[in-house]
Amino acid sequence: MLKIENLKLNYENNLILNQVNYEFNLGKFYAILGANGCGKSSLLKCILNLNNYEGSISYKNTNLKTLNSKELAKIISYIPQKSSIFMPFIVKDFILMGLFKNKAYFFSYNKDDYKKLDEVLELLELKNYKNRLIQSLSGGEFARVLMARALIEKPKILLIDEVNAALDINYSIYIMNLCKKLAKENICVIMVIHDLYLALNYCSDFIFIQDKKIAYTDFNANSIKNIFKIENQIHNINNKKVLIY
Repeated sequence: MLKIENLKLNYENNLILNQVNYEFNLGKFYAILGANGCGKSSLLKCILNLNNYEGSISYKNTNLKTLNSKELAKIISYIPQKSSIFMPFIVKDFILMGLFKNKAYFFSYNKDDYKKLDEVLELLELKNYKNRLIQSLSGGEFARVLMARALIEKPKILLIDEVNAALDINYSIYIMNLCKKLAKENICVIMVIHDLYLALNYCSDFIFIQDKKIAYTDFNANSIKNIFKIENQIHNINNKKVLIY
């Protein structure tokens, strides 16, 4: 479905990723894991055509490099790790921008668009924030707004870069459950995540990056030891998997 073949990425004469091959499928919730600086976020940016890479990334046999930004946005939504907004946008207007890929110009919204807005505000528990200025939000509140903008029109592929870092544990769990639900609705969810407990308990598939390539696709004590250099054990306690190290 989303197929990466022989991907190689250099940045300022430094090799970041090399010989990456993988196929993502609809209906799965993928965790991309690895040590800091191993290339996790860089891989997402390759999928988004934001990095100049060698090799190919295709969706349903269409090379993503042949698509313009609007065409790509009809397939993929992206929630960045960091995002700075300097314009004084109102939350509801900012979320509606997620529909721009289907519009000739900004603010040409209709009744159906505002229905989608109400639904995603309800989904992300943001109804009380819709008339707030973006700049007045906390980091966690803004992370949920970014999620709402990405989901106002459900994508085929949802890329998420460390959204949990800004969230309290209750909203982190809420977002993970939401991603599981989206996967069951046949969306391909791909998340860069550092929280091993959340990844282990909520994601369906795992990609560990090490030495510039995909090193492991199983989440077990051996992969954790080799990636993070820690002794560990994985136990099932009250129907939850617990990583002890």
